[in-house]
Amino acid sequence: MPQHSPRDDDLQVISLDPLTADCGPAMLHHSQSMLMTAPGQTAPPCGPATVKLRYQPRAARAARRLVRRKLVEWGLDELVDAAELIITELVSNAVKTGCQTFMVIKVRRPTPTTIRVSVRDGSRAMPVLVQAHETAECHRGLHLVHTLTGGQWGVTPDAFGKTVYANLRQHSDTPTPERTR
Repeated sequence: MPQHSPRDDDLQVISLDPLTADCGPAMLHHSQSMLMTAPGQTAPPCGPATVKLRYQPRAARAARRLVRRKLVEWGLDELVDAAELIITELVSNAVKTGCQTFMVIKVRRPTPTTIRVSVRDGSRAMPVLVQAHETAECHRGLHLVHTLTGGQWGVTPDAFGKTVYANLRQHSDTPTPERTR
């Protein structure tokens, strides 16, 4: 059983693809999954991950670790930097809602070249894409998400909050953090 640091108490896995149960909480601590395969076959990559995090500023770091781990596992290393920026913005916005329970972070791969990260929080307040001045120190996060995803982000309201999601595609002209400055 892997040893967990006290900070890991804020990260609770609540759902994983049932075919990849071996990727449980250990997936945040070990780069190799422990799936059993027939001789000569390679293990399939772990499926999507869903975790819940407390509404605390350090939740962004845990979400970045999860996103990085999943993208590296899927061989999508070139999307890691952009995906980490996106999940940081979505988690930071959720933390600002003031909710007292848990936010839910999901990382999945709807197509071989697309990843989707999402954050569900308990606030019904909708995010607004603001065209901030280039010297502004705030209100630039969703613009960054919009730029990095090519506008492929959105919000799904529900009875007790909302889910903000962003899709990032793998291709040769994927915007990088350096190209958005």
